[in-house]
Amino acid sequence: MQSNLSSNLINTSSKEKLKYKKKLTGFEKRELWLQRVFIWICIAIVFFPIVSIIGASLGTGDSSASKTNDCSYVFL
Repeated sequence: MQSNLSSNLINTSSKEKLKYKKKLTGFEKRELWLQRVFIWICIAIVFFPIVSIIGASLGTGDSSASKTNDCSYVFL
């Protein structure tokens, strides 16, 4: 019973110390969401080439750049 009483005192004293500084305004919330979206777009831009390179390295050995071995270049 004694420990329960002391824990109640601790809980009430910690609730009294809890103070909120301020709430975000509407402009600050919009700015925060725009920053988050910008960060996610940057992450997607960075990861797209990485995923493409890993996918190409794990794919088959066929070259997609040139399907024929056409040596029609004229060297002078």
